[in-house]
Amino acid sequence: MNLNQFRNHLKTNYNLFGYNSLFSFRWLYFQPDYLQIELDENVIDETVANTPRMFYGHYSHGVLLYLFNQVLPPAIDRSQMALYIKFASYEQSYSQIRYPYNFQSFNMNTLRCIARQLNIPSSEFSRWSEESKHIQNIEEIYNKNPKVFNKKYLPNLIRAIIKYLRALSPMLHPFIQEQIQKLNITSVADLDSLLLDTFHENNFNDSLFIVRDKYLVMLMLDLDEDSAQILREFYEKAPFTIIPINSISKIESDHIVVEKHYCSQCIYFPENMNTWHFNPAYWLHEKLMILNDEYRYNWRRCELLRLQEEARRAQEEERKLRFQHLIEEEAEYQQHHYGNNIARILQGRTQASPRFIAEFRLTDPQTVNDNLSNETCNVCFDDSKLNQRIGQWPCDAKHSFHFNCMLNILRAGYKCPVCRHPVEAVPLPSRANVLQLIVDNMISNPFT
Repeated sequence: MNLNQFRNHLKTNYNLFGYNSLFSFRWLYFQPDYLQIELDENVIDETVANTPRMFYGHYSHGVLLYLFNQVLPPAIDRSQMALYIKFASYEQSYSQIRYPYNFQSFNMNTLRCIARQLNIPSSEFSRWSEESKHIQNIEEIYNKNPKVFNKKYLPNLIRAIIKYLRALSPMLHPFIQEQIQKLNITSVADLDSLLLDTFHENNFNDSLFIVRDKYLVMLMLDLDEDSAQILREFYEKAPFTIIPINSISKIESDHIVVEKHYCSQCIYFPENMNTWHFNPAYWLHEKLMILNDEYRYNWRRCELLRLQEEARRAQEEERKLRFQHLIEEEAEYQQHHYGNNIARILQGRTQASPRFIAEFRLTDPQTVNDNLSNETCNVCFDDSKLNQRIGQWPCDAKHSFHFNCMLNILRAGYKCPVCRHPVEAVPLPSRANVLQLIVDNMISNPFT
């Protein structure tokens, strides 16, 4: 489009369809993938006094990000409206991107201006007899290095992309712009109007707002705050954040977990949001359980995993208590049956450790199946019967015995009755302890 065509385009959208109407077609007219407008000469107001500037940080020491120049001819037939064009500062880096400029739509004056900016001599430009030759040469230069071309030439010729259709006073911090653009709005006034029109059930203490059933608006600052120290914290960040509901994966008591580009981010509720009778986490959870199928599915899945984990931990704790009880029971059994049996000690005979026997008793025993029905127990020499409990020695041959037979063997010794493979055993006392036992036994039984 040229400027006149674009002006007619705006008038049609504003006057015929009504930009502020509920039936407006503005999403069709103002959200193209790419819109190319060829402006005439001397239609951009480049005076410093009439050029709003946007900085990263404070204007006195921050980095200049953008300039906004107004188109001088009236572009919109409405009061208090103006057409601004946004230009990136020369301090900013440019990505290696090729914009889909349609050079064939440029008139000869624009092509001649481009050639002049590319330092192409007029005589050489004149030798290009055909317009297609001009376009071909310019496209070749652009394709070779679009990064330099975008930075050095086109901002002075075509004046970039139209971003705003409203007066830009006061200027918005880039963080605030980034937030409000999520809602497809262009000013804080629009956001304010949107929040004021939010239904009561979608409003939590004028701090959390569910907007369009798709976005959560969280005010990070009490709007009645007058503390300079607190307000200073928001010089470099927006006093509110806008979160797409479908990006919320979890809600904790004091923060929200947001999934963005396969990364998790925690956004904490402001301290002033909690009340003694109600909290934002509970309110937001109830809302998302109604509005968002994905959140509801994830919550139920996480709740099931949590219950399963609690059950597993309870079973593990119960097993630990049972294990400790069996160890103590086996230690008492060995003390009662063997005690300080000097004959066994002198013969070097000992039994499996109470810990090993407790683990054996705690492990679910195998049962006899068809493959083991004809096996003979090498302790009692009886055949194994179907569904009878058996124990398996931890040796290479995996010798099997009746469960109770193996339990008795472990209580009396620590080696496999077939292959003599040892297991963890009760350690034998030292020589000094053996001598002490003998002396104690002689003193307690002088007639033995």
